[in-house]
Amino acid sequence: RELAEAMEPVDYALSPVKVQGFMTMPKNSRHNRRNQLFIVNKRVIQSPTLRAAVDEAGKTWFMKGRFPALVLHLDIPAELVDVNVHPQKSEIRVWDEKILFRSVYHALQKALSQNDSIKENGLSSHFIPAQNDGDNVKSSNIKYKEETLNPAESDPGPQITFAETGRQLDQRQNPDRVGDEGKDSLSDKAEIDNNYKIRSAEQEKKIRVSNILEARYIGNLLKTYLLFEVESSLFIIDQHAAHERILYEKLLYRLINNNDEKMLSQTLLLPVRLTVSAGEMSFFLEYKEKFSQLGFDCDPFSESSIVIRAVPSSGIGKNELDAAAAFRAVLEHAVDHSDVEMAFNNTEIFHDIACKAAVKANDNLSRVEAESLLASLMELDNPYHCPHGRPTIIRVKHDQIEKMFGRIV
Repeated sequence: RELAEAMEPVDYALSPVKVQGFMTMPKNSRHNRRNQLFIVNKRVIQSPTLRAAVDEAGKTWFMKGRFPALVLHLDIPAELVDVNVHPQKSEIRVWDEKILFRSVYHALQKALSQNDSIKENGLSSHFIPAQNDGDNVKSSNIKYKEETLNPAESDPGPQITFAETGRQLDQRQNPDRVGDEGKDSLSDKAEIDNNYKIRSAEQEKKIRVSNILEARYIGNLLKTYLLFEVESSLFIIDQHAAHERILYEKLLYRLINNNDEKMLSQTLLLPVRLTVSAGEMSFFLEYKEKFSQLGFDCDPFSESSIVIRAVPSSGIGKNELDAAAAFRAVLEHAVDHSDVEMAFNNTEIFHDIACKAAVKANDNLSRVEAESLLASLMELDNPYHCPHGRPTIIRVKHDQIEKMFGRIV
């Protein structure tokens, strides 16, 4: 019962696939995937494609080793599904695995973006409930198609080539469905209600963000956490996690929206020299073009060092990447990966770049830098988690502080 109450609805259509069900948010994540159930046309199945879609959609939302509990029902025209793959019919073969992947990926992304919010402090260990007053924070309904470089990144709309085929087959097999105005009107009403909820959530976020941007900066705690006061609440920001999220989204945005194959670069005022091992130098010489495509302008300086003249542009002005840390992150990520080509094409490489290049704990930020960090964070689509799934910002309400000091019971 506790698990069921913690679930949020999932409802998404990518013709001819309709996805409905429920899933838990990051606050109620699990240590394994045992509580993930997939049902296709009222038949429970096992599908590596669906599991991969769930994992990909949860990246940057769930911490490493944590997974959502979910129940998803996929409605697909029977003519497009082959159930005679496994003796127990627990596996299926579909006409297009990419569309199946996208349908689940975007369904979960939509649910996550609509229901996630700022985490409250440990007294309640809950996110702000969606039904509370105007103090709530809810992210906008923005699909994270840029989170991955696999087929799920594409805009799902015009790329579906089987939509009309599936609809015609379904009508041919079920002629009584054609012209069912009652069902159409109910469907239209549900869609209108859903769109209204989405617009309300987006508007609510805009109002909330504008309020947070007016927060009064109090100072820092342990040279790691930035403290802000607004709306009778204390907001605690992890400066490393916040800056890491900012760098990650900016890098990803630059990559996805750059028409050229090579990512935009930011030239350094002074070149940086980095010492490497013989094995790392050999690897760099073999894959130098890959580093160039990511936005690095670098060459061998000696037998054991590399000179870096430019780094990937994050487009955030002063908060430029640490050249040595960013290059080292890419180098180590690619060297340790079993498939080098995949390593350079996987967006997880930006996780490492952002993590190594972001401000660290014990870095003392000035008031201007702290306020700039907050402003940049609030511009993001998902400002609530770092790329590894940790919260970036926690809220402590006034009444919770009063309770800690025994002022109220």
